[in-house]
Amino acid sequence: MPPHSNAIKSVQSAAPGGVVLPAHSRPGADSAPAIGRPGPEGATAATAATVGNALINLVKHAFRASSHQSAANAVSGVSARLTTGLMALGMLIFSALSVSPAHADCNAEPAQGVNWAGCDKREAELEGATLNRALLRRIDLTAAMLQGANLEGAVVTDASLDEADLRDGQLRRADFGASRLARAQFNGADLKRARFVSSSLPEASFAGADLEDVRFDSADLTAARFNEARLSGASFYNARLQGADFTEARADGSRFNRANLEGARFHGADLSDANLEQANLEGADLTGADLRGANLDGASLDGADFTGANLERADLRNASTRGTVFEDAKLGNATWTDRRHCRPRSVGECG
Repeated sequence: MPPHSNAIKSVQSAAPGGVVLPAHSRPGADSAPAIGRPGPEGATAATAATVGNALINLVKHAFRASSHQSAANAVSGVSARLTTGLMALGMLIFSALSVSPAHADCNAEPAQGVNWAGCDKREAELEGATLNRALLRRIDLTAAMLQGANLEGAVVTDASLDEADLRDGQLRRADFGASRLARAQFNGADLKRARFVSSSLPEASFAGADLEDVRFDSADLTAARFNEARLSGASFYNARLQGADFTEARADGSRFNRANLEGARFHGADLSDANLEQANLEGADLTGADLRGANLDGASLDGADFTGANLERADLRNASTRGTVFEDAKLGNATWTDRRHCRPRSVGECG
């Protein structure tokens, strides 16, 4: 029986005597002409239209029935019938949206929009493959060769890509949420506006990659490499980045609030206007980094090294600075840990 049959029956029985539905929408009846049957999307649309017509008939029936009753009973009757009908419609919409997508074809050739959901593609050789807008949920691409592949807009959620090679790939707007990508290679890839929310990427490499506006929120990026990557506007909220390498990276306007950056390396990195509020930067190397206008409010900076860094206009209110090194650091117009405003030409200490 189709998943929406019970909902249709509920609508039919909402008024005394039922609401008669067109023959093609009755449970068990053929829903398409002999030349072919519609896919899930067509079936859903047809079902919605059918129930919409049924509800219209239901309202008409309710008002006809109410014409023989008192005003109070009429209102009560109409309300009860409409409530029953709307509940049935809700059931139908839920079941219609739950229609499973087309089955994956694991033997299909790489192509735009291909459905490889749940397929085993371990160690597959897919260099330069066209997989833009592909459906790759729960796929196993462990150690797959995807160098130079096009996965723009692909859905790769809850997938396995440990040690996969995606260097120089076109991966804009791809969604890798909740996937496993330990030691995966993304060097030189175009990942603008891609998503790695809650993904596991320990020791992954993004050296030289374009990661503008990428979301790594709550991801595990322990010991990951971002040296010389472009990270403007990227979000690392609550991410685990212990020992990560951001040497010479351009991360202006990026968000690291509440991230764990213990022992991370930002030598020569651009962190201007970055949000590092309540981040853990204990023992981090920020020598020569550009932190102009950065927000370090409430950050833990114990043992961090800011030698030669530019912290002009930075906000260090409530930051912890035990054993922190600020030798030759520019602190002009910065807001110090005790909320003092440093003098315009302060160097090494807040004067």
